[in-house]
Amino acid sequence: MKTLTLCAVLVLFAPFVSDAAERILPAGFTPRHSEAVVSKTLPAAAQSQRPVHAAPAAAADAPKATRDDILGDYIYDEFRYTASFQGWDYMYCIPQIVAGDASDEVILLGFWADYDTSVYPPVPISQVKATFDYESQTISIPAGASLGKYGDYPAYIYVSDWATDIMQPDPIVLHVDAATRAITYYCDRTDGTWMTPENCLIVTSEADAVGQHITKGVDFIGAIIMNKYNTVMSVTNRTTGDSGYNPIYTESRSDGFTVYNLGGYGYETGLTFSVDTEAGTCTAPVTLWGKDVAVSEGVTSDIYFASVSGGDISGTVTKTDSGAWAVKLPSWSLYDTAAGKAYIEFADGAFDIELPDPAGITGITAAGDGASAAVYYDLTGRRVDAPAAGSLVIAVEGGKASKVLIK
Repeated sequence: MKTLTLCAVLVLFAPFVSDAAERILPAGFTPRHSEAVVSKTLPAAAQSQRPVHAAPAAAADAPKATRDDILGDYIYDEFRYTASFQGWDYMYCIPQIVAGDASDEVILLGFWADYDTSVYPPVPISQVKATFDYESQTISIPAGASLGKYGDYPAYIYVSDWATDIMQPDPIVLHVDAATRAITYYCDRTDGTWMTPENCLIVTSEADAVGQHITKGVDFIGAIIMNKYNTVMSVTNRTTGDSGYNPIYTESRSDGFTVYNLGGYGYETGLTFSVDTEAGTCTAPVTLWGKDVAVSEGVTSDIYFASVSGGDISGTVTKTDSGAWAVKLPSWSLYDTAAGKAYIEFADGAFDIELPDPAGITGITAAGDGASAAVYYDLTGRRVDAPAAGSLVIAVEGGKASKVLIK
C-alpha cells in the first residue's frame, strides 16, 4: 500500500557538458554521504515503516530492456542502515550508465560516489564496470569493485553477511524493470521487513576483502532505487510552499506525450497528455496515482492526478526557436477522492519536449474518393501506401494534415 507524504521539490538542476553530451545535474549539488566510519544499525520501529517498493517480480511476458535501453541518466535513492543518520535514512546521487567495450558491458559513472563538482565539467568519482544480462534483466557488479576515492577515503563495495560480517564473494546484483525504467537492489530479509536483514551492502576502505570480517564502513545499504530521467521540470508545491526543479521522464507520441514523476511524485504512474498544436493546448485525463493510499493514521483514499477541482489537467504548448515545444501546466493536484479535495496542490509546471511532426493533429474526417491524392501515415508517423478500410491514419494533402478514417 502506498503512503502519501509531503516532500520538498528536488534541488535546482542545471546542465553541464561532459564527453560531448549534455547532461542535467543539480547546481551546487553535494552527495549526501558521511565520510565518518560507522557501524551498521537496525532502524527504529517507526523508521522501519518508511515506504519502499517491494523487490520486483517480473512476469513471464514482461517486456525486456536491451543494453542500449538502460543507458542514460538516473536519480539514485539509497536506503541505509547507518548509525550516523539515526538508523534508516537515505541519500541520493546522480549516476549515468554508459556502454562498455563488450556487448554486455556497462559502466556506471558516479554510482554511489557521484561526481566531483569542484572541476568543470564535473567528473565521475566512481567508474564501475558491470555486466548486463539480457535474459535475467540484471546488472552485476563484481564483489570488491572500486567506487573511487571519496574525499580521502578509498571506497570498495561488497555484499556483507548480516550475522557474521563476512564479506561475500557474490556480485552486487541490480534488477532492471523495463516497464518503469527502474534499476533496483534490495537486501535479503528473513520475513520481508527491514528489521530482519540477512545481508546488506557495505562500502569500506578495505580492498580485496572477500572472506574478511569487517564491521565498519562509511555505508551499509539496504536498498537502491535508480529511476531514469531525460529532462527536468520547474514546479511549485503550493501545499509545502517549495519551488524548484525535479527530474522527469518523457515519451513523445504522434498525438501527444507521457510524463513520469510529474511534480516529483513517482515514476510508476505516467500521465498522458493529448496535444492540439493549432490551439496550443495539452490535456491529460484524471489518472489514478494510487489505490487505497494511506493519507493519515488509519485513513485511506484513492488518489488521482487531477486538476485542483478534480477534473482533467489542462496546459499550454508553444513551439520554441529550437523546434522543441514548451509545456506549461498552470496548476494540478494529487486529488483525494474520499475527502473530495486536493491533498497536494502544484503550480507553475514547465518543461520542454520534442514532438514528432504529426503531433497535435485533431479532428477526424471520413476519406472519400476525393482523398486519393493524399499521402497517408500511421499514428506513429510511418508512411502507409494502401491503408486498410476502417483504419485511422494521418492524411497529408495540400500542405495540411488531418486524421482520416478510411472507408
